[in-house]
Amino acid sequence: MGCNVLIVGAGPSGLFMAAELARQGLSLRIIDKVLTPSDKSRALAIQARTLEILYFLGIADRFISEGLKITHFSPISNQKKLTTLSFDRLDSPFPFILSLEQNKTEALLASYLAEFDIKVERGVELLSFNQDEGTVTSILHNHENGKQEEVKTDWLIGCDGPHSTVRKQLNLAFDGREFPDIFSLADVHVKWKYPPNQGMAFLDPRGILAAIPMKGEKRYRLIFQPPRNKMNMKNLQLIHGEVPGAPTLAEIEELVARIADPNVRLSDPLWIANFHVNSRIINNYREKRIFLVGDAAHIHSPVGGQGMNTGIQDAFNLGWKLGAIFRGKASPSLLDSYEFERKVVGKALLRGTEKITDLIFLHSKLLIILRNFILCQITKFASIRHRIISNISQIAIHYPTSEWVVERAKGAPGILAGYRGRDAKLFSQNQSTSLFALWQKSKNMKILVIKEKKGMDAFISSLERIEGVEVYILPDAFEDRDKEIERRYGMNLIYVIRPDGYIGYRGLLNDQDSLKDYLKNLIIRKFVNSSKL
Repeated sequence: MGCNVLIVGAGPSGLFMAAELARQGLSLRIIDKVLTPSDKSRALAIQARTLEILYFLGIADRFISEGLKITHFSPISNQKKLTTLSFDRLDSPFPFILSLEQNKTEALLASYLAEFDIKVERGVELLSFNQDEGTVTSILHNHENGKQEEVKTDWLIGCDGPHSTVRKQLNLAFDGREFPDIFSLADVHVKWKYPPNQGMAFLDPRGILAAIPMKGEKRYRLIFQPPRNKMNMKNLQLIHGEVPGAPTLAEIEELVARIADPNVRLSDPLWIANFHVNSRIINNYREKRIFLVGDAAHIHSPVGGQGMNTGIQDAFNLGWKLGAIFRGKASPSLLDSYEFERKVVGKALLRGTEKITDLIFLHSKLLIILRNFILCQITKFASIRHRIISNISQIAIHYPTSEWVVERAKGAPGILAGYRGRDAKLFSQNQSTSLFALWQKSKNMKILVIKEKKGMDAFISSLERIEGVEVYILPDAFEDRDKEIERRYGMNLIYVIRPDGYIGYRGLLNDQDSLKDYLKNLIIRKFVNSSKL
């Protein structure tokens, strides 16, 4: 059975990829060789930027109602807080980290996908594929009935994780490094002296311990290194003949008592496991009609809870572009921007998480003491705390060097092209709304015209005739009573907001030729009365 897209892998990235493409109107199939969804919690953190994306789809509330809001995170040493990172002032409608188990995230995405009458085809494996100028031909094997099937699609998207079949069959190198240490995690009930609903990292010369709250009274994800694993993996294998098994609840309680609270009590473990850290990335996110998304393209340390969020944002970046091309609103060359934009993000993510992981997993007591002192000192500055939480929440991600981004108002106040559009309160007919609310469930490019007074009717009318573009005029249609738009976006400027919420173009109000060139040459393929723009 043919369709527009075949998606391989039904983790969070694959499910979101399918949901976004279905929303964009493409026909698709999503397959996974595993017969049943995972029941493991795995990735917990949903960051603010990902919640904004879910809000654009109209489903953020579903996730928030199932999860736990974490507004503070504190590194602790010798029973004392070194600092507190507060997310409650984050410049987002979602000023928190949402703690939600990955299996619940996957179930919510699958439920949304079912609203488009699409479900994951489980027990179906991709065996091989080839592509020509216009088609990808894939061979699938159904493990339940033993049958093979040939499928022809316009595009193939590999969301099939670190051991990606798609990546391997493309012979793409997965370069990077492997951290030698073995670590453990446990989802348990924790009774101790610390306040609930707050993330903590205990930076102790005797070992590491991170505690991430989960929904449910006194439930936490603990991440740590048992004393018996304090050698690298190679040496442990030489001693034990194999990597040692997961720690017992008693071992974990002993470690937490030593590092965090001598009176701690652990109970009711839901999941205990060992893991080790790889940090790798591919050089090519795209091979003609085949794309790689999420862990199939990049894997890294779990520090900061970035992995699942980055995969979902890969999918959102690619999804709107495929949708625009499918609907005839953009040139196929727009797809080149997927690799350029997301590879920059992926490389920066690996660099950052590797540095932080090296700092967290220091073994020298002297270096640990020095690290803790420096952390305490630098985080006294509000600007540094703001930078840290902006990066963790992923609202700081931007694409200013993308050639599909055009800045024509340098020096003017406001958000530069390539950066994430920011929310702002608006009023229409005395009803309160916001920019993000106006953009919710939209698949189109948005043109935001901000001017000091009414007028320019002919120009605005020409914009409104462009098919598949939404035009918002301030102050004609909306009131900026609190001056949020003016403070954030400036005045007498035109913005083109991409469907993923990033600013694709910014220019002066009187520079209409630059806007026309941007729309015609880089994004919009079909114009209505474009010669009059």
